[in-house]
Order: sequence, then C-alpha cells, then structure tokens
Amino acid sequence: MQSSASGAFHVSAASAPARTAPSTGCSEPTVSLAQGTAVERVATWKEWTRVKVADGTRWVLTSQLKTAPTDVTVSGVNLRAGASTSTSIITLLPKGTRVSLMETRGSWQKVMASSRVGWVHKDYLSATAPKPPAPITQVTTGAVNLRSGASSSSSVITLLAKGASVTVTDSQGSWRKVTAGSRVGWVHSDYLGTSSSAPKPPRDRPR
Repeated sequence: MQSSASGAFHVSAASAPARTAPSTGCSEPTVSLAQGTAVERVATWKEWTRVKVADGTRWVLTSQLKTAPTDVTVSGVNLRAGASTSTSIITLLPKGTRVSLMETRGSWQKVMASSRVGWVHKDYLSATAPKPPAPITQVTTGAVNLRSGASSSSSVITLLAKGASVTVTDSQGSWRKVTAGSRVGWVHSDYLGTSSSAPKPPRDRPR
C-alpha cells in the first residue's frame, strides 16, 4: 500500500521514465523527465515515488531522484501563486523559514515550504540562515501587550507595565521579539526605548 508523503526533489538521472503505475513492466505510456527537473512528491511505495507532473501524477524510481537543495528566508516574505508581485499571496513565510528550491524564473524562485508550493523573490533567500541580532535591553515606554506573534491580531500573553525591562532578541518589521522575565513574545517597537522617560507613543499605535 502506498504511503502519503511530501517533499521537493530533482531528477538525478540523465532521464527518468515517469510511469502510470509503480512497475518497470507497466505497459501504459510513460513520459521522460529530464535531469534536473523539479518534482513534488505525493506518495511512496517500495522503491517508487509518486510525483506531480503536468498531466497529473506519475511513478518514478526513487533512486533516480535527489532531495532538492534548500535556502532560508532572510526576512518575512510573501509566498505567492506566481512569479510576480501582482499574483495572489498564499501565505507569509517568517524570517528563517527553510524552503526547498524547485525552479527559477528570472529573479523569482519556485519553492516548497512545508507542504505549500509557491514563488518567492530571490532577494529574500539565502543559503545560510540569518544570524540573529545581538540581544539588547530596552524598557517599555508605555503599557503594552506582549503578544504571541508579530501582529496586533496575535493573542495577548500578558500586559507589560510602563518601564518594564525587556531583552530584545529578534525583529520582524516594526515588531520586536522580547523576553520579559520568564515570558517570551512580541512587542511593537513604538513601545520600546532606552529609557522609561521616553515619550509615550500615540494611542493609535498597535498594542
């Protein structure tokens, strides 16, 4: 019985027959995948891997495939449905997300992130994970919510009082990941400063 599976792969053989059934004796028509072709795995069975092709799915010998190389996102970036900023957004990939590289089109890269496949601009990818910034200590300039994510829609962990000392360990846009006592979460940068006497941010800022 075949097992469901995912992942991105490249054809490593000079050419790989892609068959309608997992058998070299399959009499059904086959297509030949050229070396370097990127494919998405959907299932496995014994020595065979089922992959997506233009007209559906086919079976390829696993020995003729190799795992696709990977990069990591250097900042938060949209995973898009096509190689253009005008295409729809599938999801937002956080900074440091490891993605499998499938296809290149100009300055865009087709990638797989977990089970999602889409396009990312190459400026947001690197072969090495970005180094986190050196931790710094700041204080809250007003009462502010410590949130579970870098968004005002993320759940609130606790309310930090004005003047609370926090350690900033990462950033994502205008949000800062902080440690406050034993709690870790995200605070908008407008509520952080080097002194508790810094001006209190306007009330319309996200908290």
